[in-house]
Amino acid sequence: MVNVWNEPWLPGPGDGRVRNCHIDISYTYVSDLIDSTTATWKVDVLEALFDEARVSRICSIPLSKAGLSDEIFWRPDGLGVYTVKSGYRLIRGDLSSSTSMNSSSHSMIMSRFYNEMWAVNLPSKIKINMWRIANNFLPTFENLQIRRLDVSNICPLCLTSSESIEHLMRDCSFIKTLFDMQGVQLFSVSPDFVWNEWVVHEGLIASTHDSISFIQAFIYENEMLSSLVHKQVSPYHIGWSGPVEDVIKCNFDSAYDALSRESMSGFIFCDNDGLIMAAGVSFHRHVADTFVVEALACLQATIFAKDLGFAKVVIEGDSLTVIKKVCSSTPDGSLIGPIIHDIREASKGFDSVIFGFVHRDANITAHTLAREGKEQRSSMFWIEEAPPGTTAAVARD
Repeated sequence: MVNVWNEPWLPGPGDGRVRNCHIDISYTYVSDLIDSTTATWKVDVLEALFDEARVSRICSIPLSKAGLSDEIFWRPDGLGVYTVKSGYRLIRGDLSSSTSMNSSSHSMIMSRFYNEMWAVNLPSKIKINMWRIANNFLPTFENLQIRRLDVSNICPLCLTSSESIEHLMRDCSFIKTLFDMQGVQLFSVSPDFVWNEWVVHEGLIASTHDSISFIQAFIYENEMLSSLVHKQVSPYHIGWSGPVEDVIKCNFDSAYDALSRESMSGFIFCDNDGLIMAAGVSFHRHVADTFVVEALACLQATIFAKDLGFAKVVIEGDSLTVIKKVCSSTPDGSLIGPIIHDIREASKGFDSVIFGFVHRDANITAHTLAREGKEQRSSMFWIEEAPPGTTAAVARD
């Protein structure tokens, strides 16, 4: 940090005037920004040094409360280890969104999109194509040229523009015609457009009317097949299952607001008969992304179980990434590494502790608790009881 202040002009050589300038240089180390007793960021110091956006980004960096030593890790890679591939992708700009703290809202939107896309009742090959489109993995002429193939980058449907993924799925005049003929109004079409009447499907040239007939026949066939499948297959529900005798099961989950970067961790403890032993919610500010949210929920559940004196526990959550990292014996160099380290340290105080992954359908109670606690925006704990909505969810399970 450099402080500069000036005094009035003083006589000097040359033109006879020189500014008397005093420079005071002081250094601020990262350790000066951390409260060593609580292992938290000194928000008042940060606010005096940085603007609000930077303060939020700094505070969203997790800190270990169990004395984790400082290490250097490569942020663009999920494991924290540099690879040539991750470096190449970073140079190309493919990892710009994943390395930015401000990308959490975008990742939430994409996560919701993928969940809804895979749940659509369509053949797998269509959903795989949708995934390829969303990630720009189609072999368009533009992508082929990027891979140094000698091809002409002209759309074969309209012959007016280069064939990029955006053009092929949105801007091509022929595609717009297909949408219009199907009654799907997604585009505001200018009357100056000249529509091309041909499309290639499986190596064949067809008119727009033939393409529409093919699409309608495909939809009808898929609906008929889906109705037969639903008649033959009964719905399968995955529910909560109790632990063995003398073991307490804890389910954890979280609710996250990407815009405010606030999260609520929910964790509930039940015995083998399904009776509520304890429950709690923990409120967090300056949370970077959903992975940090789930890791914090797992940490709070482990600490609360230890404080309650449970000797044998099973801790379950629906975040496979967090569970895998906790169960791994290797050091974790990712963003949530400090939290994973604290979970491992906290788990040493039990006679027996098992971390397990469960399907979301088997974790509804913890999710309900986190959503209920989100309205309060404060940490709360219960012994042998839980909020009304959570109690009702336990009864249903």
